[in-house]
Amino acid sequence: MTKRLRDLKGFGPKSEEVLAQVDIHNVDDFFAIDPFELYQHLKETVKGTGLNSLYAIIGARENCHWQTVAKEQKTTFYSAWKTWAWPPTSIRCQMLFRLF
Repeated sequence: MTKRLRDLKGFGPKSEEVLAQVDIHNVDDFFAIDPFELYQHLKETVKGTGLNSLYAIIGARENCHWQTVAKEQKTTFYSAWKTWAWPPTSIRCQMLFRLF
């Protein structure tokens, strides 16, 4: 039996509806696209898409809860931020916000 998108950890019927708006209709489609590219498509297409969507995408791919991903990513971003000396802080902020 083929796994449905809603069978992935953290996804449900609403996730299937949202992903269909960016032409992701099955698990094969979902795993074929880069998670950050998928997130960008969602941001451009689906009003209200936020960072939790990115965390949910990564969580579904790694079979873990999106909140676990969020916690780990915040730590990673903070660590990178502290060691990133260039460009200056204002430019770093602009670059990070463009990603999300």
